Amino acid sequence: MHVLVVEDHELNRRLITMMLEEDDHRVEGAGSIGEVRARLERAVPDVILMDVHLPDGDGLELVRELRADPRFARVRMYAVTAHLMSEAGERARAVGCDGFFEKPLDTDALLATVRG
Repeated sequence: MHVLVVEDHELNRRLITMMLEEDDHRVEGAGSIGEVRARLERAVPDVILMDVHLPDGDGLELVRELRADPRFARVRMYAVTAHLMSEAGERARAVGCDGFFEKPLDTDALLATVRG
């Protein structure tokens, strides 16, 4: 699987990347909406793990935008947040996320989800 990890905290992004690479996934990282857009210009991943709160915008609004673009119709997208409240989960589903993960991440569940 080709996975795009969108996480503004570099250490978290590197840890998730290492975990996924050890599970034989091809991983790219992005720390901002601007970086996500640049990565998506080059390639469409199979899975996007989208941090909800990014320094230059709202990750869920970006998911909503991507869902409106046919190029991303088959991409599985998951929200990742440290502040999961019921409304955040509802909002993630409403914008088109396939699911969501709360930090700290349950690595077994994350790997199982990415594997599909």
